[in-house]
Amino acid sequence: MFHQFIDWVKDHPYQSIGYSIYVLAFSVIFTIPISYTIMMLGYTYTQVFNSKLYGFLFAVPIVFTGTVLGGLGAFMLSRYLFKDFIKDQISHSTWLSHNFNIIDEIITEEGKLIVALIRLTFAPFGITSYIMGVSSIKFWDFAIGHLSYIFMSSSLCFIGCSLYTAVDNEKG
Repeated sequence: MFHQFIDWVKDHPYQSIGYSIYVLAFSVIFTIPISYTIMMLGYTYTQVFNSKLYGFLFAVPIVFTGTVLGGLGAFMLSRYLFKDFIKDQISHSTWLSHNFNIIDEIITEEGKLIVALIRLTFAPFGITSYIMGVSSIKFWDFAIGHLSYIFMSSSLCFIGCSLYTAVDNEKG
């Protein structure tokens, strides 16, 4: 199936942009792990353009856009659809309620920094977006904090591009 996807992307490299963004956003919203998908896209676009540089430069904006849109979507769903339910569940546990209130205060004061630091880790993108949606962080602090994700998306795309180079050298 992976080879069929690569062949399809070779035939339609620019149409695959929308599909790739959709798959990443969908994966984030439904909390499906995205690291392998990101590496796969780096590998795929490197093979499509037969260049590590062009594959990397093509994949990074796609990955960044798809994951950030998915994260913002999960945040909005959490904030406006699930917030009351989750707050009610948290209130049943005094330990959880106490700790959540402390974390919420920190996030409210240093929202951009906290989001930026979380996006530099391998913390699950969708789950952290849902948690932030329940907190008191401002939407714009959450959105601006995502700018640091360019480093993580670049590193994962680079791994995918390097995998193609390694496989290609092994064949040759």
